Amino acid sequence: MFDLFKPKWKSSDSNVRKAAITSVTDKAVLAGLAKSDPDSHVRLAAVERVADQAVLAEIAKNDTDSDVRKAAIDRIEDQAVLAEIAKTNSNWAVRLAAVEQVKDQAVLAEIAMNDSNKRVHLAAVERVEDQVVLADIARTDSDSRVRLVTVERVEDQAVLAEIARTDADSDVRKVAVRRIDDQTVLAEIAKTNSSSWIRLAAVERVEDQTVLAGIAKSDPDSDVRETTMARISDQTLLAEIAKNASDSDVRKAVMMRINDQVLLAEIAANDPDSDAGKIARTRIEEDQTALAEIARNDPDSDVRKAAVERVEDQAVLADVAKNDTDSDVRKTAVRRVEDQALLAEVAKSDSHWPVRLAAVDRVNDQAVLAGIAKTNSSSWIRLAAVDRVNDQAALATIAKTDQDSDVRWAAVRRVEDSVVLAEIARNDPDSDVREAAGGA
Repeated sequence: MFDLFKPKWKSSDSNVRKAAITSVTDKAVLAGLAKSDPDSHVRLAAVERVADQAVLAEIAKNDTDSDVRKAAIDRIEDQAVLAEIAKTNSNWAVRLAAVEQVKDQAVLAEIAMNDSNKRVHLAAVERVEDQVVLADIARTDSDSRVRLVTVERVEDQAVLAEIARTDADSDVRKVAVRRIDDQTVLAEIAKTNSSSWIRLAAVERVEDQTVLAGIAKSDPDSDVRETTMARISDQTLLAEIAKNASDSDVRKAVMMRINDQVLLAEIAANDPDSDAGKIARTRIEEDQTALAEIARNDPDSDVRKAAVERVEDQAVLADVAKNDTDSDVRKTAVRRVEDQALLAEVAKSDSHWPVRLAAVDRVNDQAVLAGIAKTNSSSWIRLAAVDRVNDQAALATIAKTDQDSDVRWAAVRRVEDSVVLAEIARNDPDSDVREAAGGA
C-alpha cells in the first residue's frame, strides 16, 4: 500500500522498478539504481542508461554480478579504465569483456604476455597488431594454440623461418612454413628439416625447379618425393630424375610426366632394361621410326602392344600381325591392318582363334568374306564370316553344304531365295536348320 505514494523506481516489486527505469531522467537516480538496487536485473537495466564513466567504472569493478559488470564495461569509453579492469579484475569474464574493448597496443601486449587465463590471454593476442610483440608471443608462448594463432599473423620472414625450424609443435611449424615467401629459406627447410611433414609443407611453396629435382631424387620420404615430382614441369630435369634417381618408383612416376618425345625416345633407346625405359617406350606417340622398332622388336609384349596402337605404317602392322609371338599383340595389329588379302590370310592361318576372329571383323571384301565363310577350318570363324556375307549365292552354298549345323542355321537366316530355303527345309539333317528354313 505504501508503494502508492512512492515513485515506481522505489517500488518493493523489482519488476515494477525495472519497468520504471525507462522513464527515469534523473542521472543520480539512475546511478543509484545501477550501483545499489538489490536486484541484478534492475541494476543491469539501469546500467544500460548510465553514461557517467566514473559510475560505470565503479560498477564494472565492484558489482557482484558478472553480467552487470560486463554491461558496464561495454559502455565504458575511457581506455585507462578499461586497461585497469582488463589487467586487474579478479573475474576472468570481466577481464575478457574489457580486453575486447581495449585499443592500447601496449596494454594488449602486457595482457597477452601475462594473463593466466587462456581465454583472456588469447583474446588479447588476437587484438595485438605490433609485429614485434606478435613475434615474441609466436616464439615464446607456452601454449601451442596461442603460438598457432599468432604465427598466422607474423610477417617477419626471419621469425617465421626460426619458428619453422625450431617450434616444438609440428602444426605451428607448418603454418610458419606456409607463410614464408623467401625461396632460399624454403629451399633450405625443404632439403634439411628433420620432419617429413615440414619438408612437405616447404616443398609445396618451393618454385626453383633444380631444387625440386634434387629433393625428388633424394628425399627419404615417398610422400615428399611424390609431391615434389608433381611440382616439376621442366622436361629435362624430369628426364634426369628418370635416368638417375635411385628409387624405381620415383623413376616410374617421373616418366608418366615426361611428354617431350625426343627425351622419351632417348630414354627408351639408352635405358632399355629399366622400368623407366619401358615406360618411355609406351609413351612415345609421334616418332614413327621408334614406334616401328619397338612394335617389332621390344622384348616386352605390353610395350609392343602400346607401340602397335600408335604405328601408322601398314607394312609394319602387317609384319606384326603375321609374325609377333604374342597373340594379343597380333590381334591389336590386325585391328589396324587394312590389307584385305593379309586379313584373309590371318583369318585362315593364325594359330589363335581370337586373332582369326579379329581379322574376320576387319574384312570388307565380300569375295574374301565368302571364301572365309566357305573354307575356314574353324566353325567359329566361318560363323563370324557368314554374319557379314551379303552374296546370296555364297550364303545358299553354305546353308546347304557347311558341315556345322550352327553355321548352316546362320546362313539360312540370311538366305532370301525361297527355292533354296524349301530345299533346305526338306533335306537338312538338323531340325533347327529345317525349322529356320521353313519359317523364313
